[in-house]
Amino acid sequence: MEDIRGAIIGAVVFSYLVSFFIHAKNNVKAPVAGRSSWLTPSFLLRYRFCRNASSVIAQGYNQGKTSMFRLLCTDMDLLVVSPKYVNELRSLPESDLNMSHALYRSLLGKYSMLQLNLSSNIITRSVLTKLTPALPLFIPIMQEELKLATSVAIPECKDKWEEIDLRDVLTRIIARMSAHMIVGPDLCNNEAWLDASINYTETAIANGIILRLVPAFLRPIVYQLLPTAWKAKRCVRESKRLIVPLVEQRRKEQAENLQGYVKPNDFVQWMMDLANNDDERDSANIAHRALIMSQASIPSSTLGATQTLYDLCAHPEYIDPILEEVVAVIKEDGVLGQKALQRMRKLDSFMKESQRMNPPISLTFQRYACKSLTLSDGVKIPQGTQLCVASGAIAADPQLFHHPERFDGWRYYNKRLNPAEENRHQFTSVDRDSMHFGYGTHACPGRFFTSNEVKMIVIHFLLKYDLAFRPGEGRPKNMTHDEMIFPNLAARILIRERETQR
Repeated sequence: MEDIRGAIIGAVVFSYLVSFFIHAKNNVKAPVAGRSSWLTPSFLLRYRFCRNASSVIAQGYNQGKTSMFRLLCTDMDLLVVSPKYVNELRSLPESDLNMSHALYRSLLGKYSMLQLNLSSNIITRSVLTKLTPALPLFIPIMQEELKLATSVAIPECKDKWEEIDLRDVLTRIIARMSAHMIVGPDLCNNEAWLDASINYTETAIANGIILRLVPAFLRPIVYQLLPTAWKAKRCVRESKRLIVPLVEQRRKEQAENLQGYVKPNDFVQWMMDLANNDDERDSANIAHRALIMSQASIPSSTLGATQTLYDLCAHPEYIDPILEEVVAVIKEDGVLGQKALQRMRKLDSFMKESQRMNPPISLTFQRYACKSLTLSDGVKIPQGTQLCVASGAIAADPQLFHHPERFDGWRYYNKRLNPAEENRHQFTSVDRDSMHFGYGTHACPGRFFTSNEVKMIVIHFLLKYDLAFRPGEGRPKNMTHDEMIFPNLAARILIRERETQR
């Protein structure tokens, strides 16, 4: 292992040195964030981005937020455009400006096992046309899974404080909550599937992130040496072992009973129904895409719920008002359903403020220029340019947000008190000031499912448990890697059953 680590470190150093001497020229006329002098070497700027991307992005945004600036990232250059361009850019066809190709390049899709996302958009189609309309139907199912998963994942803590790894606990809870929607009742409690979905989530994308540090010509070799790569491949094999027979059995049952067959209502079935070519109909591909769906759903909900609960621990004065709203809405509606979740405006506002302060990623609206473009003001974007928006820096802009450095759980709740804006500023809303879920037609299609899942988890935890940081500790500081932001992996909190549960 020490030899492998030494080889990787050597490769990183070599990569930086090579970038200094043969760094590809970028024809975009835009300042480079963090470059105070033309003498500053490219490898140093890339190292700074790797270590503290948020600071570099903020510096570039403050200098060029009305136009654009360049970022020298770990393994590529990015053109960060002003929000004023996004409406024009969103209207361009995929043949001109492509999101899938941009994400594939950013995450090194060849090594993150995202090839199936390039060959088909069936996952997006399934979410938009099947999942989102069915959200109300899944709420009671997810609630039951939440109760069961919580009883297993959280240790006995009646009349005593227990220490937990909140992120790990929530990952396991959310995997079970999401599983019923993805693979249906036959596999949702299958431990082999749950393990595969969790492990794939934690390893597949990690491969691409790790290999960003490695020169392109060495990546195929280093990839074969990565334990995360071995684990991700095992997860795909396990998914195929479980789901391929399921798909074939469903097809057989439907063929034998055309009139009386009742189709299951889950993501696997939706992909089967919407498939319109051999790639989409292939049983092995359906199995792999089920894993990719888990990869999309589990981390987003885990990050959102973890950050929200951390912020509630850090700002306990918000707990009682949120609980009062929750109890009042459930009592009025008689059940925790879709309408009830949408009416919980204080909880929604708190979640959105938590996301504003702790975005999962600093750069969104990633696009790849498939051809040279000329914008309406004459700005030229060369073919091959990868562009994005500094969504994290936008969310901290004092010209857009009053005291952005302060946590204000009612920030968006108060905005919605204005009748003209009561349907805006929601957790799932996207606009030029809030692009954590992207923007335009390619805004994250699963954000409504994520919103429901996070709200149900926060409600369940607040009604049943007390949460606190360990004595002498405050809110865990976030960790970063390049533009990615995530909760501190070493953080632990205390949990105890409430003496009086509401």
